[in-house]
Amino acid sequence: MKKKNIYLALFVATIMLTFIYLGGCKDSSTSEPEIQTDQISLYVGGQGYKNIAAYKKYGELHNTFLTDVKNNFVVDNSTKGKSNKLTKLVNFQKKSADKYLFSEYDKNLIKSNLEDYKKYYLKEDLINDFKENILDKMKNKNWLLKSSNLLLLPAYEQEAINNLCESSYNACQGIISISEFQATVAQMTESYDEYYSETSVTEDAGTLLGICLAITQSSIDWWQQNPDADIYDQLVKTNKTALAPWVAADALGALCGGISSYVTQRARTGGVSWTAVGGAAVAGAVAGSTGVVGKVFKWLGGLF
Repeated sequence: MKKKNIYLALFVATIMLTFIYLGGCKDSSTSEPEIQTDQISLYVGGQGYKNIAAYKKYGELHNTFLTDVKNNFVVDNSTKGKSNKLTKLVNFQKKSADKYLFSEYDKNLIKSNLEDYKKYYLKEDLINDFKENILDKMKNKNWLLKSSNLLLLPAYEQEAINNLCESSYNACQGIISISEFQATVAQMTESYDEYYSETSVTEDAGTLLGICLAITQSSIDWWQQNPDADIYDQLVKTNKTALAPWVAADALGALCGGISSYVTQRARTGGVSWTAVGGAAVAGAVAGSTGVVGKVFKWLGGLF
């Protein structure tokens, strides 16, 4: 009898454990997916942010792509020709998008923009494109204010973007020092936070500038923290605390991508998707900076 009680108890326990296990499986399979700590959403929300810190995630995403290239991209010397090398590089970074972006929309947006801006892996193409599509248009000081009587940007933001464009180009070309460029970016960030904290603006004012400034500042931080990735240090043997003139290539790429997306959308529809602008700015900056990571720069230039 005692033996039967033991068997009965074991049978009941087994049945209970089975239900618990199946219940746990059901809960797991029907629960909503959660964003992992290393995944980022490009969504802005349009609530009228008032400081650069609100756009920090765009800079962090840019830096994540750079770190992935530095640590995990394997140079393949059997790949010949710049076109094939650009394809190999962009395919690697599309896989990064799958790892680090949450939604399928964001992943596809970044992948599409990386494909569009892969020519920016080549520094000379980035500089030429920036000069033609940004600097030459800046000769008209009000180029971002109106298009077909449509207000594109408030005067403060237009002036600040002009300043960032000019400073980034001059730094990349060695016309001003990187320390001067860093000081300009720091001053612009401080001015941005002060201006938008005190000024009554529409909810999307400052977003384009905020995204580009955040990416630029994060890029400067990344290059300071990763001097071993700097081809300028490797080839010219400069002081390890110095930054290469073309660190500003990140800013050029962000500005090309962000401004192009913004102006095109406003001119076509009058509205703007900030997710699309953010994705274009990140992809432009990623392409602009990846091309000057030491091993990639040498590989693309055939210096191995």
